[in-house]
Amino acid sequence: DLAINLSEGVLEKDENHVATKSLLASIYEKTGALEKGWKVINSLVMDHPNNPFINITFGKYALRNKQQTMAIPKLQHALNQSELKTDDKLSIHMLLGKLYDSISDYKNAFSNFRDANGLIYNDYDIKTFEHQVTNIISCFSNEKYSALPSSSMSSSECVFILGMPRSVTSLIEQIVSSHSKVYGGGELQNV
Repeated sequence: DLAINLSEGVLEKDENHVATKSLLASIYEKTGALEKGWKVINSLVMDHPNNPFINITFGKYALRNKQQTMAIPKLQHALNQSELKTDDKLSIHMLLGKLYDSISDYKNAFSNFRDANGLIYNDYDIKTFEHQVTNIISCFSNEKYSALPSSSMSSSECVFILGMPRSVTSLIEQIVSSHSKVYGGGELQNV
């Protein structure tokens, strides 16, 4: 609500502020105010056909409003822009995959999902990864680990679920936190 109020306040001062209009359309889509947002995004996509954020937001609306055939050509056109950032390409390919999938065009859906996944992992470098793992191992040697300060908390109320990525820790947290006396803290990055 605060974001909507602030955006509308900016638009009262400058009704043609494109970034704020597109942000407001995105907020409307996320909050389910689809009718308001559909009007805003439709006018924006006509006036700014080369703006990736506007095209992506338009595609999300089109998917929710069953207007896939309106969005697909716009997003395909957006992919042809030479200055498109990798993140925008990734988002457009993922959205195109969803759009094609929703109209049962599985060949194009799979092609776009494959292209999106190719963009995710295109900067993987095994040497960099090995260096990072070696640094982590050396940082947590037995000598260094035993010298770390210990918590003085003796309460048994805290439960920490630790695990490697993709090891079902999030599911375990959801199961445990479904109890009325448990609060799930989410995925914390600190140890």
